[in-house]
Amino acid sequence: MRTGSRLLRLLAPNASARLRLTIAFTLLVTTVGAAIVISIYLVMTYVPTYRIRSAESDVPASEEPFARTGLGEGTTTRTSTDSVTFLSVSTETDILRTLLTTSLIVFAAVLLIGVFCSWIVAGRVLRPVEQITEAARRASSGSLDHRIELTGPNDEFRRLAETFDDMLERLDRSFEAQKRFAANASHELRTPLATTQAILDVALLDPSEVEVESFCTKLRETNSRNIAMVEALLALSDARAGTTAGERVELDDVAREVIDTARADAEARGIDVHSAVLGSSVTCDPALIRMLVGNLIANAIRYNVTGGDIWITVSGGRIRVENTGVPVADDDLARLSEPFFRSAGRIAGSHGLGLALVDAIATGHGAHLDVSARDTGGLVVEVEFPR
Repeated sequence: MRTGSRLLRLLAPNASARLRLTIAFTLLVTTVGAAIVISIYLVMTYVPTYRIRSAESDVPASEEPFARTGLGEGTTTRTSTDSVTFLSVSTETDILRTLLTTSLIVFAAVLLIGVFCSWIVAGRVLRPVEQITEAARRASSGSLDHRIELTGPNDEFRRLAETFDDMLERLDRSFEAQKRFAANASHELRTPLATTQAILDVALLDPSEVEVESFCTKLRETNSRNIAMVEALLALSDARAGTTAGERVELDDVAREVIDTARADAEARGIDVHSAVLGSSVTCDPALIRMLVGNLIANAIRYNVTGGDIWITVSGGRIRVENTGVPVADDDLARLSEPFFRSAGRIAGSHGLGLALVDAIATGHGAHLDVSARDTGGLVVEVEFPR
Protein backbone atom coordinates (compact mmCIF):
# COMPACT_ATOMS: atom_id res chain seq x y z
CA MET A 1 0.00 0.00 0.00
CA ARG A 2 2.81 2.41 0.93
CA THR A 3 4.75 1.45 -2.20
CA GLY A 4 1.68 2.22 -4.35
CA SER A 5 1.21 5.59 -2.66
CA ARG A 6 4.86 6.48 -3.26
CA LEU A 7 4.56 5.45 -6.89
CA LEU A 8 1.49 7.66 -7.34
CA ARG A 9 3.29 10.61 -5.76
CA LEU A 10 6.21 10.06 -8.14
CA LEU A 11 3.96 9.77 -11.20
CA ALA A 12 1.70 12.72 -10.33
CA PRO A 13 3.10 14.76 -7.42
CA ASN A 14 0.66 17.68 -7.86
CA ALA A 15 -2.27 15.81 -9.39
CA SER A 16 -5.80 15.96 -8.09
CA ALA A 17 -7.34 13.12 -6.12
CA ARG A 18 -9.48 12.25 -9.14
CA LEU A 19 -6.42 11.88 -11.38
CA ARG A 20 -4.57 9.85 -8.76
CA LEU A 21 -7.55 7.51 -8.39
CA THR A 22 -7.72 7.13 -12.19
CA ILE A 23 -4.00 6.31 -12.34
CA ALA A 24 -4.41 3.83 -9.50
CA PHE A 25 -7.33 2.09 -11.21
CA THR A 26 -5.41 2.07 -14.52
CA LEU A 27 -2.35 0.50 -12.90
CA LEU A 28 -4.57 -2.10 -11.29
CA VAL A 29 -6.27 -2.98 -14.58
CA THR A 30 -2.88 -3.06 -16.34
CA THR A 31 -1.36 -5.36 -13.73
CA VAL A 32 -4.30 -7.74 -13.66
CA GLY A 33 -4.65 -7.79 -17.47
CA ALA A 34 -0.93 -8.38 -18.02
CA ALA A 35 -0.96 -11.19 -15.47
CA ILE A 36 -3.90 -12.85 -17.26
CA VAL A 37 -2.28 -12.57 -20.72
CA ILE A 38 1.08 -13.87 -19.50
CA SER A 39 -0.55 -16.73 -17.59
CA ILE A 40 -2.59 -17.85 -20.60
CA TYR A 41 0.43 -17.64 -22.90
CA LEU A 42 2.64 -19.65 -20.55
CA VAL A 43 -0.06 -22.28 -20.01
CA MET A 44 -0.71 -22.64 -23.73
CA THR A 45 3.04 -22.87 -24.39
CA TYR A 46 4.06 -25.52 -21.88
CA VAL A 47 0.98 -27.48 -20.84
CA PRO A 48 -0.74 -28.87 -23.98
CA THR A 49 0.90 -31.34 -26.40
CA TYR A 50 0.18 -30.24 -29.96
CA ARG A 51 -0.26 -32.82 -32.78
CA ILE A 52 -0.90 -30.78 -35.91
CA ARG A 53 -1.30 -32.49 -39.30
CA SER A 54 -1.51 -30.93 -42.72
CA ALA A 55 -5.08 -30.34 -43.82
CA GLU A 56 -4.31 -31.41 -47.47
CA SER A 57 -3.09 -34.85 -46.46
CA ASP A 58 -6.31 -35.62 -44.57
CA VAL A 59 -8.77 -34.67 -47.29
CA PRO A 60 -9.96 -37.62 -49.41
CA ALA A 61 -9.91 -37.22 -53.16
CA SER A 62 -13.68 -37.56 -53.34
CA GLU A 63 -14.04 -34.53 -51.02
CA GLU A 64 -11.81 -32.12 -52.95
CA PRO A 65 -13.28 -28.62 -52.92
CA PHE A 66 -12.96 -28.41 -56.69
CA ALA A 67 -14.70 -31.30 -58.43
CA ARG A 68 -14.84 -31.89 -62.12
CA THR A 69 -18.22 -31.75 -63.84
CA GLY A 70 -19.53 -32.34 -67.25
CA LEU A 71 -19.53 -28.69 -68.17
CA GLY A 72 -16.45 -29.15 -70.24
CA GLU A 73 -12.94 -30.37 -70.30
CA GLY A 74 -10.74 -28.69 -67.67
CA THR A 75 -13.61 -26.69 -66.12
CA THR A 76 -13.97 -26.62 -62.35
CA THR A 77 -16.61 -25.21 -60.03
CA ARG A 78 -16.74 -24.40 -56.26
CA THR A 79 -18.70 -26.76 -54.10
CA SER A 80 -20.62 -25.85 -50.91
CA THR A 81 -17.60 -26.84 -48.79
CA ASP A 82 -15.48 -24.01 -50.20
CA SER A 83 -14.94 -20.92 -47.88
CA VAL A 84 -12.74 -17.84 -47.65
CA THR A 85 -9.83 -18.31 -45.24
CA PHE A 86 -8.80 -15.22 -43.19
CA LEU A 87 -6.40 -16.99 -40.83
CA SER A 88 -4.31 -20.02 -41.52
CA VAL A 89 -2.91 -21.98 -38.57
CA SER A 90 -0.67 -24.93 -39.41
CA THR A 91 1.94 -25.06 -36.65
CA GLU A 92 2.25 -24.65 -32.88
CA THR A 93 4.01 -21.32 -33.36
CA ASP A 94 1.06 -20.03 -35.39
CA ILE A 95 -1.34 -20.93 -32.56
CA LEU A 96 0.72 -19.17 -29.88
CA ARG A 97 1.31 -16.10 -32.06
CA THR A 98 -2.41 -15.86 -32.81
CA LEU A 99 -3.30 -16.27 -29.13
CA LEU A 100 -0.81 -13.61 -28.02
CA THR A 101 -1.88 -11.11 -30.70
CA THR A 102 -5.56 -11.52 -29.94
CA SER A 103 -4.96 -11.22 -26.16
CA LEU A 104 -2.94 -8.04 -26.57
CA ILE A 105 -5.59 -6.44 -28.77
CA VAL A 106 -8.36 -7.30 -26.30
CA PHE A 107 -6.19 -6.15 -23.40
CA ALA A 108 -5.51 -2.78 -25.05
CA ALA A 109 -9.23 -2.26 -25.71
CA VAL A 110 -10.13 -3.18 -22.12
CA LEU A 111 -7.39 -0.86 -20.80
CA LEU A 112 -8.71 2.13 -22.78
CA ILE A 113 -12.27 1.47 -21.63
CA GLY A 114 -11.00 0.99 -18.06
CA VAL A 115 -9.18 4.37 -18.07
CA PHE A 116 -12.30 6.15 -19.29
CA CYS A 117 -14.58 4.42 -16.78
CA SER A 118 -12.08 5.01 -13.97
CA TRP A 119 -12.08 8.75 -14.69
CA ILE A 120 -15.89 8.90 -14.67
CA VAL A 121 -16.28 6.74 -11.56
CA ALA A 122 -13.58 8.68 -9.66
CA GLY A 123 -15.37 11.93 -10.46
CA ARG A 124 -18.69 10.61 -9.18
CA VAL A 125 -17.14 9.15 -6.03
CA LEU A 126 -15.31 12.39 -5.19
CA ARG A 127 -18.24 14.71 -5.94
CA PRO A 128 -19.41 14.75 -2.28
CA VAL A 129 -15.86 15.67 -1.23
CA GLU A 130 -16.02 18.69 -3.54
CA GLN A 131 -19.30 19.76 -1.93
CA ILE A 132 -17.87 19.39 1.56
CA THR A 133 -14.74 21.30 0.53
CA GLU A 134 -16.83 24.14 -0.86
CA ALA A 135 -18.88 24.26 2.34
CA ALA A 136 -15.69 24.36 4.44
CA ARG A 137 -14.31 27.14 2.25
CA ARG A 138 -17.46 29.21 2.75
CA ALA A 139 -17.41 28.54 6.48
CA SER A 140 -13.79 29.66 6.73
CA SER A 141 -14.80 32.99 5.20
CA GLY A 142 -17.39 33.51 7.96
CA SER A 143 -20.54 32.27 6.20
CA LEU A 144 -22.23 29.73 8.48
CA ASP A 145 -25.80 29.91 7.17
CA HIS A 146 -25.42 27.29 4.42
CA ARG A 147 -25.72 23.49 4.65
CA ILE A 148 -24.46 20.67 2.41
CA GLU A 149 -27.65 18.56 2.67
CA LEU A 150 -26.05 15.69 0.77
CA THR A 151 -28.48 13.16 -0.69
CA GLY A 152 -27.92 9.59 -1.76
CA PRO A 153 -27.04 6.36 0.05
CA ASN A 154 -26.21 6.45 3.73
CA ASP A 155 -22.49 5.89 3.19
CA GLU A 156 -19.34 7.41 4.72
CA PHE A 157 -19.59 10.59 2.63
CA ARG A 158 -23.20 11.26 3.63
CA ARG A 159 -22.44 10.68 7.29
CA LEU A 160 -19.47 13.03 7.02
CA ALA A 161 -21.67 15.67 5.35
CA GLU A 162 -24.35 15.32 8.04
CA THR A 163 -21.72 15.66 10.77
CA PHE A 164 -20.36 18.76 9.02
CA ASP A 165 -23.88 20.22 8.78
CA ASP A 166 -24.42 19.59 12.49
CA MET A 167 -21.13 21.32 13.25
CA LEU A 168 -22.12 24.32 11.12
CA GLU A 169 -25.48 24.47 12.90
CA ARG A 170 -23.82 24.49 16.33
CA LEU A 171 -21.25 27.07 15.24
CA ASP A 172 -23.98 29.26 13.77
CA ARG A 173 -25.99 29.12 17.00
CA SER A 174 -22.88 29.75 19.06
CA PHE A 175 -21.81 32.78 17.02
CA GLU A 176 -25.31 34.22 17.10
CA ALA A 177 -25.42 33.72 20.86
CA GLN A 178 -22.05 35.42 21.21
CA LYS A 179 -23.26 38.36 19.15
CA ARG A 180 -26.35 38.69 21.33
CA PHE A 181 -24.20 38.33 24.43
CA ALA A 182 -21.86 41.14 23.34
CA ALA A 183 -24.77 43.43 22.47
CA ASN A 184 -26.67 42.66 25.68
CA ALA A 185 -23.57 42.93 27.88
CA SER A 186 -22.80 46.34 26.41
CA HIS A 187 -26.35 47.46 27.10
CA GLU A 188 -26.43 46.05 30.63
CA LEU A 189 -23.11 47.65 31.54
CA ARG A 190 -23.96 50.96 29.89
CA THR A 191 -27.30 51.34 31.71
CA PRO A 192 -25.93 51.80 35.27
CA LEU A 193 -23.10 53.98 33.99
CA ALA A 194 -25.58 56.17 32.14
CA THR A 195 -27.72 56.35 35.29
CA THR A 196 -24.68 57.43 37.32
CA GLN A 197 -23.88 60.06 34.73
CA ALA A 198 -27.45 61.39 34.84
CA ILE A 199 -27.41 61.62 38.65
CA LEU A 200 -24.14 63.53 38.58
CA ASP A 201 -25.38 65.86 35.84
CA VAL A 202 -28.51 66.72 37.84
CA ALA A 203 -26.42 67.36 40.94
CA LEU A 204 -24.05 69.64 39.06
CA LEU A 205 -26.91 71.80 37.79
CA ASP A 206 -27.61 73.04 41.31
CA PRO A 207 -25.19 71.62 43.87
CA SER A 208 -26.78 73.63 46.69
CA GLU A 209 -30.05 71.73 46.32
CA VAL A 210 -28.48 68.28 46.47
CA GLU A 211 -29.33 66.12 49.46
CA VAL A 212 -26.07 64.40 50.19
CA GLU A 213 -27.56 61.33 51.84
CA SER A 214 -30.10 60.68 49.05
CA PHE A 215 -27.50 61.45 46.41
CA CYS A 216 -24.97 59.02 47.86
CA THR A 217 -27.61 56.34 48.34
CA LYS A 218 -28.63 56.47 44.68
CA LEU A 219 -25.02 56.37 43.55
CA ARG A 220 -24.30 53.43 45.84
CA GLU A 221 -27.31 51.46 44.55
CA THR A 222 -26.34 52.11 40.96
CA ASN A 223 -22.72 51.21 41.61
CA SER A 224 -23.77 48.04 43.43
CA ARG A 225 -25.79 46.90 40.42
CA ASN A 226 -22.78 47.54 38.21
CA ILE A 227 -20.49 45.56 40.53
CA ALA A 228 -23.01 42.71 40.70
CA MET A 229 -23.14 42.62 36.91
CA VAL A 230 -19.36 42.51 36.55
CA GLU A 231 -19.05 39.81 39.22
CA ALA A 232 -21.72 37.73 37.47
CA LEU A 233 -19.88 38.07 34.17
CA LEU A 234 -16.62 37.01 35.79
CA ALA A 235 -18.34 34.03 37.40
CA LEU A 236 -19.84 33.08 34.06
CA SER A 237 -16.42 33.31 32.41
CA ASP A 238 -14.83 31.12 35.11
CA ALA A 239 -17.63 28.57 34.86
CA ARG A 240 -17.37 28.38 31.07
CA ALA A 241 -13.60 28.01 31.30
CA GLY A 242 -14.14 24.82 33.28
CA THR A 243 -11.98 25.94 36.21
CA THR A 244 -13.60 23.46 38.59
CA ALA A 245 -11.71 21.92 41.49
CA GLY A 246 -13.38 18.61 42.24
CA GLU A 247 -14.02 17.44 45.78
CA ARG A 248 -16.82 15.53 47.46
CA VAL A 249 -19.59 17.92 48.53
CA GLU A 250 -22.82 17.13 50.34
CA LEU A 251 -25.43 18.54 47.98
CA ASP A 252 -28.20 18.28 50.58
CA ASP A 253 -26.27 20.46 53.05
CA VAL A 254 -25.69 23.10 50.39
CA ALA A 255 -29.37 23.04 49.44
CA ARG A 256 -30.56 23.42 53.07
CA GLU A 257 -28.19 26.36 53.61
CA VAL A 258 -29.37 28.16 50.46
CA ILE A 259 -33.05 27.47 51.25
CA ASP A 260 -32.67 28.94 54.75
CA THR A 261 -30.98 32.03 53.31
CA ALA A 262 -33.61 32.55 50.60
CA ARG A 263 -36.64 31.80 52.78
CA ALA A 264 -36.92 35.43 53.94
CA ASP A 265 -37.14 36.72 50.34
CA ALA A 266 -39.79 34.12 49.55
CA GLU A 267 -41.87 35.00 52.60
CA ALA A 268 -41.70 38.70 51.70
CA ARG A 269 -43.62 37.86 48.52
CA GLY A 270 -45.91 35.33 50.13
CA ILE A 271 -44.27 32.39 48.37
CA ASP A 272 -44.41 28.99 50.04
CA VAL A 273 -41.24 26.90 49.81
CA HIS A 274 -41.74 23.12 49.89
CA SER A 275 -38.54 21.09 50.17
CA ALA A 276 -37.71 17.39 50.16
CA VAL A 277 -33.97 17.16 50.71
CA LEU A 278 -32.36 13.75 51.07
CA GLY A 279 -28.73 12.79 51.60
CA SER A 280 -26.79 13.32 48.37
CA SER A 281 -23.11 13.92 47.62
CA VAL A 282 -21.44 14.96 44.35
CA THR A 283 -17.90 15.70 43.19
CA CYS A 284 -17.73 19.41 42.37
CA ASP A 285 -16.33 22.82 43.23
CA PRO A 286 -17.98 23.91 46.51
CA ALA A 287 -18.21 27.61 45.62
CA LEU A 288 -19.64 26.97 42.15
CA ILE A 289 -22.15 24.38 43.35
CA ARG A 290 -23.43 26.85 45.95
CA MET A 291 -23.76 29.46 43.19
CA LEU A 292 -25.70 26.94 41.05
CA VAL A 293 -28.18 26.08 43.82
CA GLY A 294 -28.46 29.73 44.82
CA ASN A 295 -29.28 30.85 41.26
CA LEU A 296 -31.87 28.10 40.84
CA ILE A 297 -33.75 29.10 43.99
CA ALA A 298 -33.29 32.84 43.42
CA ASN A 299 -34.75 32.53 39.92
CA ALA A 300 -37.67 30.50 41.28
CA ILE A 301 -38.45 33.35 43.70
CA ARG A 302 -37.73 36.23 41.35
CA TYR A 303 -39.80 34.93 38.43
CA ASN A 304 -42.66 33.65 40.59
CA VAL A 305 -46.04 35.24 41.24
CA THR A 306 -47.07 36.74 44.54
CA GLY A 307 -48.48 34.00 46.75
CA GLY A 308 -46.96 31.27 44.54
CA ASP A 309 -45.16 28.06 45.40
CA ILE A 310 -41.70 26.55 45.02
CA TRP A 311 -40.95 22.81 45.25
CA ILE A 312 -37.31 21.81 45.81
CA THR A 313 -36.19 18.17 45.62
CA VAL A 314 -32.65 16.90 46.23
CA SER A 315 -31.75 13.22 46.00
CA GLY A 316 -29.27 10.92 44.28
CA GLY A 317 -27.03 13.66 42.84
CA ARG A 318 -30.04 15.47 41.39
CA ILE A 319 -31.63 18.80 42.29
CA ARG A 320 -35.05 19.74 40.96
CA VAL A 321 -36.63 23.18 41.40
CA GLU A 322 -40.22 23.77 40.31
CA ASN A 323 -42.02 27.07 40.66
CA THR A 324 -45.31 28.68 39.75
CA GLY A 325 -45.26 31.76 37.56
CA VAL A 326 -46.27 33.19 34.22
CA PRO A 327 -46.54 30.78 31.25
CA VAL A 328 -43.34 30.39 29.21
CA ALA A 329 -43.51 30.03 25.43
CA ASP A 330 -41.89 26.97 23.87
CA ASP A 331 -39.67 29.16 21.69
CA ASP A 332 -38.24 30.83 24.79
CA LEU A 333 -37.30 27.59 26.57
CA ALA A 334 -34.22 26.98 24.41
CA ARG A 335 -32.97 30.51 25.05
CA LEU A 336 -33.51 30.70 28.79
CA SER A 337 -29.90 29.65 29.43
CA GLU A 338 -28.57 32.42 27.17
CA PRO A 339 -26.97 35.35 28.99
CA PHE A 340 -29.28 38.36 29.49
CA PHE A 341 -32.32 36.63 28.01
CA ARG A 342 -35.44 37.30 30.08
CA SER A 343 -38.64 35.57 29.01
CA ALA A 344 -40.75 37.65 31.39
CA GLY A 345 -38.95 40.89 30.62
CA ARG A 346 -36.72 42.93 32.90
CA ILE A 347 -37.27 42.33 36.61
CA ALA A 348 -35.78 44.41 39.42
CA GLY A 349 -32.67 42.79 40.89
CA SER A 350 -32.17 40.48 37.92
CA HIS A 351 -29.12 40.72 35.69
CA GLY A 352 -30.30 37.99 33.30
CA LEU A 353 -27.40 35.63 33.98
CA GLY A 354 -29.03 33.20 36.44
CA LEU A 355 -29.73 30.20 34.21
CA ALA A 356 -26.70 31.01 32.04
CA LEU A 357 -24.53 30.54 35.14
CA VAL A 358 -26.41 27.36 36.05
CA ASP A 359 -25.88 25.97 32.55
CA ALA A 360 -22.16 26.86 32.50
CA ILE A 361 -21.53 25.37 35.96
CA ALA A 362 -23.48 22.21 35.11
CA THR A 363 -21.57 21.79 31.86
CA GLY A 364 -18.25 22.30 33.64
CA HIS A 365 -19.11 19.48 36.05
CA GLY A 366 -20.44 17.14 33.37
CA ALA A 367 -23.99 17.51 34.69
CA HIS A 368 -27.15 17.60 32.59
CA LEU A 369 -29.48 20.62 32.72
CA ASP A 370 -33.12 20.18 31.73
CA VAL A 371 -35.58 23.09 31.59
CA SER A 372 -39.28 22.56 30.93
CA ALA A 373 -42.40 24.68 31.23
CA ARG A 374 -45.31 23.89 33.53
CA ASP A 375 -48.75 23.71 31.94
CA THR A 376 -50.17 26.17 34.46
CA GLY A 377 -47.22 28.57 34.28
CA GLY A 378 -43.73 28.62 35.69
CA LEU A 379 -40.73 26.36 35.15
CA VAL A 380 -39.26 23.04 36.14
CA VAL A 381 -35.44 23.11 36.23
CA GLU A 382 -33.51 19.93 36.92
CA VAL A 383 -29.76 19.40 37.21
CA GLU A 384 -28.43 15.85 37.40
CA PHE A 385 -24.77 15.27 38.26
CA PRO A 386 -22.79 12.22 37.12
CA ARG A 387 -22.44 9.49 39.70
